[in-house]
Amino acid sequence: MTQLVTNALGRMVPAEINGQPAVPFAGVRKHRPSGHKAAPPIATCADYPAEQSFRVADERPVAVDRVGLEILERKRAAEGLPPLAAEDRPVRYLASAAARRLGCAELADIEVVSIGKSWLDVN
Repeated sequence: MTQLVTNALGRMVPAEINGQPAVPFAGVRKHRPSGHKAAPPIATCADYPAEQSFRVADERPVAVDRVGLEILERKRAAEGLPPLAAEDRPVRYLASAAARRLGCAELADIEVVSIGKSWLDVN
């Protein structure tokens, strides 16, 4: 029988799954995975700032994702990182969603309203 352990939420979870040790949920930002899945190191939310002074919200998910992509690309540029497309990691689903008329993926066609701090001040 599989041994059960208590995770951070108080739930009993298996300590082993299919013969492999399992890591129970330790809480937000409490666990840092190590190693590699295929090539790059495993990313975790602990690698990013805990507090953000802005929120992106809309009933149009394609537009929200496009604004989020712009914020991400600006943060990458501020860190000296190339755009995702330059790393052969283009974000294709936005254009695909727009082509299927599921939403707007052109930043110029999205009205962004800032309350307080501008969404462009993401650094």
